[in-house]
Amino acid sequence: NFINNGMINCGQGSTVRFIGSRNTYVAGTFNLGFNNFYHLEVAKDSGATLSLNTDIFIAGNDSVYSGMVNASTRNIYLGGNFYNYNGNTSFINSFPGNLTFVSLSGLVQHFRNDGSPLTLANVVMNQIITGGSLTLDTNATSDLKLGFNGTLTLTNGKIITGATREVN
Repeated sequence: NFINNGMINCGQGSTVRFIGSRNTYVAGTFNLGFNNFYHLEVAKDSGATLSLNTDIFIAGNDSVYSGMVNASTRNIYLGGNFYNYNGNTSFINSFPGNLTFVSLSGLVQHFRNDGSPLTLANVVMNQIITGGSLTLDTNATSDLKLGFNGTLTLTNGKIITGATREVN
């Protein structure tokens, strides 16, 4: 388990990686300015879950390579790219949880989902750097899909779908 009840300072380019066969969770206090992850990777064994018991802030990339991430109703603030290897069998977020894209660098953010389709509760586009954007990758399952009561909030920035991807 990863519980932050103090101050965490993950340096630029650093990675916190969750691995292994045990179910684990993230809890405590995180925020955008400090107390955040730089890159977060999940490469757990099949059947093992990382649960979020708090909102988290990731300055860099969020990558799910194996295992399951259960964000439940928690919010994820993401400053880099989002990668998920197998739709809702590897990443779950439930209403009213948000996946918020908040690029801190001005670089284009990328959204990629492989395997089966991924349905998200809510998505917020709030680029902190003017002119920021999110590009949906061109593979067949990288549509930005919202659930039944889902909301897409466009505060600042743009979502680039290309010729074959869509937001629905």
